[in-house]
Amino acid sequence: MANLIVGNNVYAHVPDINNFTAGLKKILKKEGTITLEFPHLMNLIKYTQFDTIYHEHFSYLSLYSVSKIFEKNGLRIFDVEKLKTHGGSLRIYGCHFNDVRKIKNSVKSLIKEEKEKGLQKIKTYKGFKIYVNKIKKSLVKFLIEQKKKERK
Repeated sequence: MANLIVGNNVYAHVPDINNFTAGLKKILKKEGTITLEFPHLMNLIKYTQFDTIYHEHFSYLSLYSVSKIFEKNGLRIFDVEKLKTHGGSLRIYGCHFNDVRKIKNSVKSLIKEEKEKGLQKIKTYKGFKIYVNKIKKSLVKFLIEQKKKERK
C-alpha cells in the first residue's frame, strides 16, 4: 500500500483509464495521496495546440473528466495546480472518496472555468475540428503556392 502515488505525464498514455484508476485506488492507503500531471485539454483547444496530439496519447483530459473518472472509481480530487509544461498542464491531487480533506477552491473554480469555456459541450469539439481543418487547408494551399513559385 502506498502513501503517495505520483504519475507525471502517464495518465494520457493509458489505454484503459478506468481500469488504471481502479488500480490506483487499490494500492492507495486509506489516507494516501495520488498526484497526476497531464496536458490540460482546455489549453489544447484555447491555443489550437493540435500539434500536441499524437499516437501515444489515448486521452486528452479536462479536470472535469478526470474528476468523473475518479468518482467512478471511489476517488476524488481535492486540489489542482496549473503548470506551464506541455503548453499548459494540470497537476491534480486525489484521495479516497471518503477522505476528510476538503475540496479546495482551485478545483471548483477550474471546473467552473472549463464549463464556461464549453468543455462539457460537444459543439466545442465540433467547432475545434472545423477550425483545425480550416488551418490545415490554408497551410496546404500556401505550400502548393510556394511549390508552384519554385520556392524552398
